[in-house]
Amino acid sequence: MSFSLPETNLYYLRCDDLAPESYERIISPSATWSYIDRNYVFDDRWFASGRLINMQRRDFNGYGNQLPPNGFREREKLKRMIYEGEVVMLDTFLTSSYPLFYINNQGELVCRDPLTFHINGAEKIIREYHRSVARRDYRNKGGKPRPTAVSVPNVTQQSAPPNTINSKMAGRLLAAGGIYHQNPEMYAETARNLGGAAAEGFDEVLNEQTSGSLVALSSIVMLGKASVAGRPSDATLAELKRYLGKTKGEAKLLDNITVVKLDYKRRDRDELAMLRRKFQRVKPEFYKTLAIHPTVKKRFNANELAKMAKGMRPNNEWEIHHKIPLDDGGTNNFQNLTLIHKDAHKIFTKAQKTITRQQSKHEVSQVLWAVPTGVVYP
Repeated sequence: MSFSLPETNLYYLRCDDLAPESYERIISPSATWSYIDRNYVFDDRWFASGRLINMQRRDFNGYGNQLPPNGFREREKLKRMIYEGEVVMLDTFLTSSYPLFYINNQGELVCRDPLTFHINGAEKIIREYHRSVARRDYRNKGGKPRPTAVSVPNVTQQSAPPNTINSKMAGRLLAAGGIYHQNPEMYAETARNLGGAAAEGFDEVLNEQTSGSLVALSSIVMLGKASVAGRPSDATLAELKRYLGKTKGEAKLLDNITVVKLDYKRRDRDELAMLRRKFQRVKPEFYKTLAIHPTVKKRFNANELAKMAKGMRPNNEWEIHHKIPLDDGGTNNFQNLTLIHKDAHKIFTKAQKTITRQQSKHEVSQVLWAVPTGVVYP
């Protein structure tokens, strides 16, 4: 029984001591949230119940002391915790013959679909599983929890289990997840278990030859530190052509990028403000230059090219990006600018904030930096 949340099968893994064997009963975050949002209401006001979230059962019959609908912050807090693997819900009767998590013969917890969670939710759950195992005595049980008593697909299986997507795209997405979370081994096992085209799609993106370089590249997203994955050489960086980030909550794998090492030092704030003001005067001239560029002419229609010729952006989907940011040593020279789709722009901007969030004014940090190639991206 959960002590942190009111629902019997809803657990806050950090505080509720869930037995290792119960982890195989964890259902997907989307199914969990669908149930909670349908059956509970929330309240943002202060409360002293000792619960993690101020929530109570929805009153469908019009009886009882129903909370008013003013719990947006509490509602969103719980939703985030569910999708990030901090709060989980169990399948009461283990009705699924193909559960989201299973315990393999080595006593390890495996997630079949890590991308169903946000950020590194599946890894958080597996980490709490290991802590739960460490708190228990398995000396009389072979030193590990018993494996899940359901059929697990053979790694050589060529067809997918019922109701399972095993397309190449699924494999590529799993590979992207391995890159993003710097844990390709866990995602590789999931791809192999799906079998068929999923395993093939995974290997197209991530295999033994490319995993080191791609995981090094993922450090841009995670920390930006060149020290991650052993300070990759310039030759290794030259081979990196993909970059994974997130936009609108979805993972996006971007192609055609260049990875460079930067000795990042944050610019004086007054100088930065001056360069940003200057950029507002540079933008119209850059758009005019783009209007006559051969590559741009092939990508945009006559109306959009006419707007650029007047110094305006072609439409609301496109923006201008500094390849090397003004916050560091970047300039407003046209060579440092690219026309970029706003979704891709958000990914690069988020990476920059991740890298520099805690960097002090005078600190110099060597970082990996993803630079979109070409005058138009993607």
